[in-house]
Amino acid sequence: MSVVLRTIAFMNAPTVLQVPRGPFADAPLWRVLGSDGRLLGYVDGVAVDEGLRYRARRRLTHRGVEVETGRFWGFDDAVSSLV
Repeated sequence: MSVVLRTIAFMNAPTVLQVPRGPFADAPLWRVLGSDGRLLGYVDGVAVDEGLRYRARRRLTHRGVEVETGRFWGFDDAVSSLV
């Protein structure tokens, strides 16, 4: 079951839901939904030597693929890249 983790404070803010992962997953994953409820993409944590970075992947529903929009040091920046 997904849990609302946080919402960025700006107009038409997306909803960010943490996605349950298996016991062997090494980083968290969040599903980002638009204000209209459609899936915008995913943000996941990527461990690097300097700490945790956040990778944003936009979901292109008309093509059925995901495209990486970037890797960010801040969670809010990663989510904002999908809006």
